[in-house]
Amino acid sequence: NGSSALILLLNQGGTFVSLKSSVTSAKAGQPVTFTATVLASVPGAGEATGTVAFKDGSKGIGVVHLSKGKATFTTSKLTIGTHTMTASYWGNGFFNPQISSPLTVRLGP
Repeated sequence: NGSSALILLLNQGGTFVSLKSSVTSAKAGQPVTFTATVLASVPGAGEATGTVAFKDGSKGIGVVHLSKGKATFTTSKLTIGTHTMTASYWGNGFFNPQISSPLTVRLGP
């Protein structure tokens, strides 16, 4: 069309997902609470909504809806051993899916 206009589209749907645990070492059967926080990567893009899946390795152990950018899940079903936990934000029409960095929790007898 002969136009030399430049269009720049910002990724306003970017997200950051962080995962924290109430403990990093506990006894098997003890309740452990995981909290995932989902934040927009672009300031002013709004608050993420949707669902977060909590995983122990590749095994899903719980699904929670976000409330004010946070999803909290408590379980006492982790067995003895080392567990590599992640939180997967599924995204929505405005925010992209994202997975947290792994978090290690160790459970003993």
